[in-house]
Amino acid sequence: MRAQLCGRISSADGFASKYLPDHDDVFAEIDLRVPQAQFVFLTRIASVAADFQKRVDRAFCNAGLRATDHVVLLRHTYNFDYWNLNLVPDVFLESLELSGCNSTMEAIACKLPVVTTPGRFMRGRHSSAILIQLGMGDSVARNKRE
Repeated sequence: MRAQLCGRISSADGFASKYLPDHDDVFAEIDLRVPQAQFVFLTRIASVAADFQKRVDRAFCNAGLRATDHVVLLRHTYNFDYWNLNLVPDVFLESLELSGCNSTMEAIACKLPVVTTPGRFMRGRHSSAILIQLGMGDSVARNKRE
């Protein structure tokens, strides 16, 4: 049964291609702590979606979970649909190591709390910098385990 967009949702509704394989375990770890959590990822290309699905299936299986119960892959949407999607979840989980200015700003505009970590390089520090400057540094975790 596919996960449904209802109840308490933890969202990572960014493009699946932004999420690096080194961090696939984060979603399963969150689900172990918050069993009702669901994750939404956007995809543009079918082959990228299939590869990403295999990766998260493996990560969830390693944690004793089924990704199909917790992960939803949606086709890329355009502005209004994307913004409306940001009105559904409880939290926006920004990707690790490649955080985006646009996705963070759009989530904030939708009053959606953003959680991120500062990456090793500048490309992974946009969201944390924005949140700190806005006085929302509480939602910047020190590392992916936190």
